[in-house]
Amino acid sequence: MPVYSSMSVAETEAAFWDRESAEWMAKRATMNMLLDDTDAVMDQRTFERLNVYSTSVPTGAPVGKIWKCGRRFQGAPTVTVWYLGEYWDDGAIKLTGSVPIRWRLIHVV
Repeated sequence: MPVYSSMSVAETEAAFWDRESAEWMAKRATMNMLLDDTDAVMDQRTFERLNVYSTSVPTGAPVGKIWKCGRRFQGAPTVTVWYLGEYWDDGAIKLTGSVPIRWRLIHVV
């Protein structure tokens, strides 16, 4: 016999994303990095643990989800700059229905 929830679809979806965001925040707590509004400083191990999305963005958009994105300048044979992407809450999610991405320059030390 199926189990029906008394939550609406919107409430169920909000609960799912809250759980996803909590999982990402817990994962981030295990990473060795310092963040400010424009830069992300991290060790090599943390850098290697980040998933790479250089030609797309991750599916799903839980607040707190992070990844790295490599950019190559014209003529450069390999990636020359790495950015940390993060889905974050700018306070307007409920108004716009979309989750913005914050970009920070990665510095590996």
